[in-house]
Amino acid sequence: MKTFKTGENASDENYQVTYKTTWIFHSTKDLCFCFINPVFQDVKNRTGKDVFYIANDNSVVATSQRLAELSALEELVMVGYPIGLWDSKNNFPVFRKGYTASHPAFDFNEKGIGLVDMACFPGSSGSPIYILNENGYVDKNGNHYFGRSRIILVGILYAGPQYNAQGDLVVTTIPTQQKVQTSTPIMTNLGYYIKATELKEFEDYISQNIK
Repeated sequence: MKTFKTGENASDENYQVTYKTTWIFHSTKDLCFCFINPVFQDVKNRTGKDVFYIANDNSVVATSQRLAELSALEELVMVGYPIGLWDSKNNFPVFRKGYTASHPAFDFNEKGIGLVDMACFPGSSGSPIYILNENGYVDKNGNHYFGRSRIILVGILYAGPQYNAQGDLVVTTIPTQQKVQTSTPIMTNLGYYIKATELKEFEDYISQNIK
């Protein structure tokens, strides 16, 4: 479902599309991307209207240097569709808040992986996770930046530790949609995310393969 653009804002008009695409997969992580602009162009050709979207550019993507400037405990916002919930009337996703559960500058047991303290349910996989400060923040040295805003894409949720019915702690990939389950997982309100620094591989792919 695509929302049309009115000026610089989203309209209340939706347009439903179905399309097939080619996915480009990360070499080591459970991560992939596709090119969405052909879909936008097709919608424009069919309707004469532009699709509303807000893109992330490199200015918001976390780098190793930016991560090193952060504190171990940072407030987070995740945007997605937990258990398939969304605002179908306005075509909006669900926003959830949480905190970093490990320092964003350090890998959690595995290269390119971090841990968040946040309720992560089926449907949340692939959700972007941001550090979002709208009314100021404090850096790791205790310096206060009153009234300053900050947004940093730290990563993409992909899995979470759960207890199974036998009481064993297992790491389970979080599906992109709610499914009927034969087991009885118990959520731990923790989630694993793939760090945004891993997106560099996709940037290199585009630079090398797209003219």
